[in-house]
Amino acid sequence: MSWDRSHPSHDESRYNERIIPSPWPITDKTHECITRREAILLVDNGKIQLLLCLGIPIITCLFLLVLITHRIWSKYCWKKDEKQTENLQHDSKDLKEVITHQDEPEDLSVMINPEMKLEKLVRLKSSLPSLRALPIDFTNIDLHNLVKDDEHFKQVRDGLVKLKNDDFTIVYSEWKKVKHDTSAVPVSTKTCVACTLTRFINKFVEELDVLQQHVKHFTTQSNAFKAAKRNSLENSDSATIQLDWNEKLYNKTGSGYLWSKLEQYGFVALSDDTSHMGESCWASIQQLLNSLIEKNIKHLTFISDSPISQYRNKTIFYLINDFALKHEVIVRWLYLEAGHGKSIPDAIGAIVKKKFDDLISLNPNESYLNAQQLYDGILNNTSLKLFIYQKIGCY
Repeated sequence: MSWDRSHPSHDESRYNERIIPSPWPITDKTHECITRREAILLVDNGKIQLLLCLGIPIITCLFLLVLITHRIWSKYCWKKDEKQTENLQHDSKDLKEVITHQDEPEDLSVMINPEMKLEKLVRLKSSLPSLRALPIDFTNIDLHNLVKDDEHFKQVRDGLVKLKNDDFTIVYSEWKKVKHDTSAVPVSTKTCVACTLTRFINKFVEELDVLQQHVKHFTTQSNAFKAAKRNSLENSDSATIQLDWNEKLYNKTGSGYLWSKLEQYGFVALSDDTSHMGESCWASIQQLLNSLIEKNIKHLTFISDSPISQYRNKTIFYLINDFALKHEVIVRWLYLEAGHGKSIPDAIGAIVKKKFDDLISLNPNESYLNAQQLYDGILNNTSLKLFIYQKIGCY
């Protein structure tokens, strides 16, 4: 059946009642195709609706899961960072306390401060025209070698003096002896100082002069130390003793090393006495000195650092003089520069401390109440010579 709009038997109203979007002929197959297409569209629409119904909640759940995970992870990281920050602050506080209250070597002001000032000048060179104009390369200066070369030292010193007329203000750090409430004596403390370049240069030049003298003294002392040991090893009537005083133990220990032609050995003197004054230091070596007198030693050389409270005081000088006159011996005492007095005796003191620690660890049920018990505990476990002196012998 064909569809012809010009055929006279067709009613116009029928065309108005049925709206056909296509002018092509419509057959049963056409209706069947349209029906299948609609069915396919319905199925596809159903799948899409099903996917939408299932996908939206799934996507929402995944989004919420990611959001919750992110929140939890962020909170964990925040707590971790907070803990790390707290630890860093705590460590910084502890480090500051250590730097503030720890006893630094006596030569800090002699050795470290000039180095710090030299580093400050190197950093200032780019911003200070008068410093750039000097024919001196501060970056390649080694202060230890500089103070040994008199000509180069004078050249650098004269160049620094030319900067005194500059009013440039600088801020730098240096070590000073400062009295603290928690310490009975002044301790080395790193401080921040602000001053003019003129004052800075004056202090730097003064410190360089002190450093030069320090290095020269130490060189002379080292040569004298070597000569004393060599003389003791070659002559049977001579002996050299290097001393140190260990104050890190609850019972003070005097340690040292002896050089002689007959024997060389390390020794330790123990006592319950907690004093470390000159009388105690002298009492700690009485047994050693008596043994040397019995071996006809006539030349004694003592070597130590130079703390006033221990070795370098009028009490020690009086006791040395009395001992020398009584036994008819020649006694010399060589005081090393500050910061250079610890060597073999310091290591011997550390060995004894380790022996004490091992003794206590291996005998946890034992109690060591005095120096005599510690002495008995390590006597057979060390090659060091051990002495013990009583408190009454210190005065």
